[in-house]
Amino acid sequence: MKKLLAAMAVSLLVAGCTGGSPPPYPPTITVTGTGTAYAEPETALISLGFNISETDPETAVQAAAEQAESAIASAEAAGIGRENITTTGYSLWVEDEYDYNTYAYTGKTLYHVNHSMQVKVADTERVGAVLAALVSGGANTVYSVRFTVEDMGEVYARARETALDDAARTAGQLAERLGVNIGGVQNVSEWVDYYAQSAFGSCDMVCGEEFSPPMNPSNQSLTLNVNVSYLIIQ
Repeated sequence: MKKLLAAMAVSLLVAGCTGGSPPPYPPTITVTGTGTAYAEPETALISLGFNISETDPETAVQAAAEQAESAIASAEAAGIGRENITTTGYSLWVEDEYDYNTYAYTGKTLYHVNHSMQVKVADTERVGAVLAALVSGGANTVYSVRFTVEDMGEVYARARETALDDAARTAGQLAERLGVNIGGVQNVSEWVDYYAQSAFGSCDMVCGEEFSPPMNPSNQSLTLNVNVSYLIIQ
């Protein structure tokens, strides 16, 4: 019995050593292609807020609510539908007032309310007028103005086509220089570098009904990279 087990062990060991090894990887040429596509902005997103500080929490909340409603009414008067005005954040925090002149606490308690909103403007040429209306209506903080493209699918497709053409061109040059032929694709992957060129701005208290800050949106760009391995035909 022991001899039989030993024979089986040797047989398995030999089979493991001489068994079929995995086939070698096929020779490939691996290249990276890059493509960039541009698109003209179609809409603008205005991020703004109402920052209130009071010694009474109810007063702070009420003041922020009144300013927000006033700004929304001004935006609607400027042609912005209420469905395009959304709340993006709301917070209330408490601070023990500190006098940096005397380096001592004053004994007063301050209640800070931060109410932030986002306003979508479909007509990019009217961004300045809408921004002025919002500030005139009560917004006391403008965080940013960002220009966007509604549907980036077509932009992705154009960037991908350019990247694939770039990869094929590079692989062809390498193959010609090395004296080999290339066949089908072994594998491919992609990744995106997205650089949205947006206009940002703040207007403090200089925005009003008589003044609309100029806004000149630049084209957005999207850069897509592909990594492609082409089979080498011997």
